[in-house]
Amino acid sequence: MDANRLQKYIRISYSVAGNVVTFPVTKRVTKTVTEFYDVAPFPNYKDNDSKATILERGNKNPLS
Repeated sequence: MDANRLQKYIRISYSVAGNVVTFPVTKRVTKTVTEFYDVAPFPNYKDNDSKATILERGNKNPLS
């Protein structure tokens, strides 16, 4: 659906960047969680981890 056509259906403010529609974060809990993951996106993951490296590490883990 064309993002401009959304105006007919959505009554709250939003923005569009590269065909991705985003809405403002207004709830305190959501803001707190978002800020946490901005600082530490995925604890114990390396910056260069990918889906493949995470799966490989998990497959080698006897507990998983």
